[in-house]
Amino acid sequence: MFDIGDVIDRTIISIEKQDGRKVIHYYAYSWYAYDSSDTPFRFCEYTGFIVDLEKALKYGISCYEGEFQEEITQYIDDCTEEECKKNYAHYDNGKPPKFISEKDVSMATPYGVYILIDTPKYEEMNKVARYGDDCDLIIPSRPINLAALDITAFDEVEYELFNVIKRYAEIIGCAIVPDDEGAIDFCNVKEIAEKILESFEDAGVIFE
Repeated sequence: MFDIGDVIDRTIISIEKQDGRKVIHYYAYSWYAYDSSDTPFRFCEYTGFIVDLEKALKYGISCYEGEFQEEITQYIDDCTEEECKKNYAHYDNGKPPKFISEKDVSMATPYGVYILIDTPKYEEMNKVARYGDDCDLIIPSRPINLAALDITAFDEVEYELFNVIKRYAEIIGCAIVPDDEGAIDFCNVKEIAEKILESFEDAGVIFE
């Protein structure tokens, strides 16, 4: 039998295969309600909280759960400490699930039922914001220091962005001809790049 300290506030997950896809199934979690009744623990089970594992990993396993759990039907039971422990101990077809650290969950994680441990604190989790009408933007919990990033990566993207601009010109029947081979129009490219970074800031990204 688990000790209550090992399982309280822990989420039970399952790594499964569905229609040829590897998915994560969020099953249940618990918490202590701090009331004076004989059943001060809460055990909450989700209904059909399933997502592609690759997508959940991009958000962060706990981040995805916290961001979307309110959209999922949940059934909450008041229970004693012993009942709460038994719920965890028998969740894997009558067997106790294995513990797994969130940082160890990957596309290579074997199929099975797990209790998620070593989850980040709320302030350490990625944040999620809407980006346009049909996308989410996953935002790191800490401010981003642009000066500390790999400047060569920006250089590569600028050349790719210039090729996009040239393609737009071609579509409308124009042609951009650089003065020298390999040269690009840094003025317009950097202006567009600034607009992209501004759109990230508008969504909630913090640069320092």
